[in-house]
Amino acid sequence: MKHSTSRTSVIFSVFLFLGFFVFAGQVFAVDSASVKIQPSIIEERADPGKDFNGKLTATNTGATSQTYNVVVKDIESIDANGRPIFSKEKEVTGFEMSSWVEVQNKTFTLAPNESAAIPFVVRFPKDAAPGGHFAAIFVSAGGQKPATIGAAVGYDVGALMSFQVSGDVVENANIRQFSSDKTVYGETNVKFTVKMENTGNSLIRPRGIVEIMDMFGKKTETLKLNDSGAAVFPHSTREFTVSWEDKKPHLGKYTAIASFSYGLDVKRTVFSQTEFYIAPTNIITPVLGFLFLVALILYISVKLYIRKKMKEYGIKNEKTARKADFSSRSTVMFLAFIVFSAIFILVLLAMLA
Repeated sequence: MKHSTSRTSVIFSVFLFLGFFVFAGQVFAVDSASVKIQPSIIEERADPGKDFNGKLTATNTGATSQTYNVVVKDIESIDANGRPIFSKEKEVTGFEMSSWVEVQNKTFTLAPNESAAIPFVVRFPKDAAPGGHFAAIFVSAGGQKPATIGAAVGYDVGALMSFQVSGDVVENANIRQFSSDKTVYGETNVKFTVKMENTGNSLIRPRGIVEIMDMFGKKTETLKLNDSGAAVFPHSTREFTVSWEDKKPHLGKYTAIASFSYGLDVKRTVFSQTEFYIAPTNIITPVLGFLFLVALILYISVKLYIRKKMKEYGIKNEKTARKADFSSRSTVMFLAFIVFSAIFILVLLAMLA
């Protein structure tokens, strides 16, 4: 029974933190083990040597009285999917702050539908490292402390805290990779992947766009990147994806330019570009088939024309006839090439219009 409860709490904690990093700045409450915590996100700036006074509200949404424990844990990083990775106890990561947090009412009991305040103070040391510091205040149902599973901690419900300590704050990032999933497409269904690397010491929430240009430099489409403002942890890389789908046919070489803006006080922008091709087979195949048929008909017509001329001049040697009629046939083939090319281009333009 205890094993089942621990597994359930792990699942809830994953969804809680995934929600924080994906839907940045959105205040919400998560129900788990019949308890609700508000607010779920605290994101502030702080100065070394100063205190931050905060308060959480816990509500028992269950049908029976319940005792809860309060625990504070550090977050050392996030994984590729935006889920936080919790540091081990007393582990030094450069982003820790749990030891600065003083929580009142670490154990309390609530009747059904009853709420209680959980005051806390974050005492920032005078030598607190500038940049981002991250922790979570968890409320766990039951008389025992929550269990630890590897580097991740399974708790019921938590409120995340992200503080930027003033000083030598470094906000620096770059696009480590920008690419499409293929080089040549048979239809307009292109998936772009952007890997954003945060090389600074503060959390960033980059937002951007992908602009798509055709072979003539005309802007075809503009896509939004990370419009929700998902965070990129310091000294980590996070992947963002966006897709371009269009029922209207497109043809030729395209250039996609990705641009990200980030920064609290000073906005910075980074760029990267990639190229790909669209060759709609549902259009090109019928057109090429038609041109092949026309070319075959022309070839047969030229052969028949040569034989007719041979009979008119009484020439039995086909090789001699070819030499005699080389200039005429060359002219016909050249004109045919020009006509076919013009037809091919006009048909494609008409179908893509």
